[in-house]
Amino acid sequence: MTLRVDAPERQFVVREPCDVEIVLRSDRRLVPGDTVEAQFPNSWLLVSGPSFTRELQADDPDAAHFVRVHSPGGAARFDVEIRRRNLAYPEGTCRHGRHVIATLAEGAVEAGAPIRVLYANTFAPYTSGTEPVWLRVCGEAPDCEPRLAVAPGPAETVRILAPSGVEPGQEFDVVIASLDRFQNASSTSYQGQTLSLDGGAVVVGLIGVLLWYGSIGRTTASGTAVYQYLVPGVSCIGAALFMGERLAPMQIIGISVMLAGVYLARVPDRTDRQALNGEGG
Repeated sequence: MTLRVDAPERQFVVREPCDVEIVLRSDRRLVPGDTVEAQFPNSWLLVSGPSFTRELQADDPDAAHFVRVHSPGGAARFDVEIRRRNLAYPEGTCRHGRHVIATLAEGAVEAGAPIRVLYANTFAPYTSGTEPVWLRVCGEAPDCEPRLAVAPGPAETVRILAPSGVEPGQEFDVVIASLDRFQNASSTSYQGQTLSLDGGAVVVGLIGVLLWYGSIGRTTASGTAVYQYLVPGVSCIGAALFMGERLAPMQIIGISVMLAGVYLARVPDRTDRQALNGEGG
């Protein structure tokens, strides 16, 4: 028997809702009692972690994780059974494997007619990569297994990995990993871009605190109390100038409000000094 398989050409994206359909064509006529078997990769059978398995079912086409095997345009009808079965791990450790067995109950499938294996109302796994789908028709495997490709999502974090055993003054390489929300290497490219740390304002904020602390001895108590509110502004501006961070609109508004507040707080001070100078004159 010769089997030809048409797998989805598209690339899925991690956790996207989707339907998967694989089309088989056999050079032999199928009659009642013949079987079509399929097993999707374990990653396509997980819910959100290694402890939860999707409940495949063949009864309700509108419900989640619906499985169907059919040959369109004919009178053939398949009965579908879903069993637990291990493929990728040592025997006895089966948890997620689900073996789909479709037995032709009525009619016939002519040689060369399409047999469609549908896995509907489901979602792509949260791990990226390319994995094969196990298929058999009357116990015969196709010459080439179909494969499902899953692409990572956009970057949500950048992780910098450095060696732990570096001596002072020693140069070392770091690995910069752009990761999606499921910790896959992300689909975002940073080629030619300057990367910055979201926490840079914290570092620059320390500079602002030190400057404020150093000015305590040279200002009045009221002046010190007012100037302390400049520290967040110094942090944001310093992070933008020296660490490549971008100021968000709310940060700009906040800095403007703080500067206005400091100015207004200092106006009575200046008025009092001018009044004293006038009286002294």
